[in-house]
Amino acid sequence: MRRTRLTALIAVVFLGASVMDASAAVGPSPKAPISNPFHEFTGYPGLKLGYGTVLAQCQTYDNAGNTNPYAPFTTTVDMIVDDPINVGAGVNQGCRTPQNETSIAVNPTDPRNLVAGANDYRLCCVPSGGTLRNDGSGWVYTSTDGGATWRNVKLPGLGPDASTSIFKKVTSVGDPAIAFGSNNTVYYANIAFNRVDESDAIIVSVSHDGGLSWDEPKFVANSGGATFFNDKVWVGADPTSGRALVSWTVFKQSSSRGYISSRILAARTADFGKTWGSGIDVSGPYLYNQGSFPVFAPGGAVYVAFEGAVAADGYNDYLIVSKSTNGGKTFSQTVAGRIADESYPVDPVLGRQVLTGLRFRINSFPSFAVDRVTGRLWATWADNSLGTTALTSSQVFVQSSMDGVTWTPKTRVTAGSADRIYPAIAANDGNVIVSFYTREYAPSGEIDYAYVKSNDAGATWSSTVRLTEESSDPAIQFTLGGFIGDYTGVAVGSDNVAHPVWTDFRGHPGVTSPNQDAVTTAVRLVP
Repeated sequence: MRRTRLTALIAVVFLGASVMDASAAVGPSPKAPISNPFHEFTGYPGLKLGYGTVLAQCQTYDNAGNTNPYAPFTTTVDMIVDDPINVGAGVNQGCRTPQNETSIAVNPTDPRNLVAGANDYRLCCVPSGGTLRNDGSGWVYTSTDGGATWRNVKLPGLGPDASTSIFKKVTSVGDPAIAFGSNNTVYYANIAFNRVDESDAIIVSVSHDGGLSWDEPKFVANSGGATFFNDKVWVGADPTSGRALVSWTVFKQSSSRGYISSRILAARTADFGKTWGSGIDVSGPYLYNQGSFPVFAPGGAVYVAFEGAVAADGYNDYLIVSKSTNGGKTFSQTVAGRIADESYPVDPVLGRQVLTGLRFRINSFPSFAVDRVTGRLWATWADNSLGTTALTSSQVFVQSSMDGVTWTPKTRVTAGSADRIYPAIAANDGNVIVSFYTREYAPSGEIDYAYVKSNDAGATWSSTVRLTEESSDPAIQFTLGGFIGDYTGVAVGSDNVAHPVWTDFRGHPGVTSPNQDAVTTAVRLVP
């Protein structure tokens, strides 16, 4: 996420989730400072995003009566149960509560057992800026029937109703990431933060029964004050042992120099999440990074993919993959391929990279996966290398590797000029799926969710397959249409059935008014 030939990464907590935003930085002394991650955008007269003096767009619908112009779902399953109306203050007051930024994992020994999560704002109330507001509270969605039905459970000890004293200071959570380990163990990672006093933490919750019940969460890392901010967490787990690894970005700034660095750190466990080690350096010589994603490969190697700035190329961004052969104790880095994200336009009001004609922020950090049968690593991202700042053509690209060191060339897997963003990837036994948002069915401003797949380990790819039954308005809920989450997810089981998850803006037609809901469907990769 950069402006031309200048790289910097900004973390800003926005409406209960983290924002990976970009200014300018060159070399070891970045030129452009960043604001504190907790300072919400105030550049628009009369508007403070996150607290809100402007009503959300969904106020145009009868939320109590659940007025909804969209047709009922036919193939899509809404994962949200009992989605209430936001009774707190802020930009979504009076609207059905949103869920966005989706993550999912599948049990390696039971492909019908799925665990998913999202930023979930259904609980009130958090004191914030003189108001009481709904905020992220940490919810898990569990299915035992392959995604046909879902159970919603709040993670204990997190969010506005946190009862455990150690977590009272971090009243909001977001950036959910989920991984399945062995013995029905599930790891659910969040960032946690306080919108007023600048405290933040990396937190992991663990389930030992496939996501039906959860232990009290564990602190993995934390900080306070304006110097450091821990952000954009992800978790990977070994499906054959009690090992797991959490990685995240540590944004560093100072009052005199502004943004200084954004390194990737990690913490590991070998006892199913009971204890976690201290921070491990993952990014090595690369100082300006974001969006890390760890996986455990067959044979014991641990890999972490992220987007990072490379000094040798004028601090342009690349896909960088770190590899560990000693269980995550130390890492070495490989520059795998170019991520060209400098040509996205910047919204004049929100100051963040966007698509032509839309307002929500975008990013180019990778989604990462390993094929547990073949051992092949897969990375995907979207960038605007084929578009311009005047007219975006954001497309989805893929690279793969058998060892994390030698990578295939950057391969485009989407066709045409319509924008695609937020891809997610999963693979099993040479069958690969990449799912993403697309504008190809409604270029005027509405978007859909779709996928492409390969059944020959990436040698050929299918044409786009649409998953949403109708296009919908991504600006339906947050003020100015500025937020839909930072990523989507997909997982595939040993049965070769994939489960994409995304934020759908139709809400649940026939049940609720339009709003941001976490939804899914099942995709059989092999006929």
